[in-house]
Amino acid sequence: MVKPERTITVLPNSELAALLDEARQASVVLEREGVRYLLVRENADPFEHYDAATVQRSLRTTGHISPEEAVRLKASVQAGREEGTRPLTRP
Repeated sequence: MVKPERTITVLPNSELAALLDEARQASVVLEREGVRYLLVRENADPFEHYDAATVQRSLRTTGHISPEEAVRLKASVQAGREEGTRPLTRP
């Protein structure tokens, strides 16, 4: 189970506030006792660049194979069936 996020209020003139100002430009890695934490600024709108039409188009074409690929796949399966999948040393 995922723990809920915890919000910590940062004082405006603190050392952490200065670090957060740096994080506005790029991600920051905090390290404490050999453990690293990635600090990334949360975007105001996570769907800012979401394009529903592109997603729907890719979902319609995902998993489709060409007729030629289907023929090759069927031939490969049939060849495997004819040859058998067990080693020669096993009945």
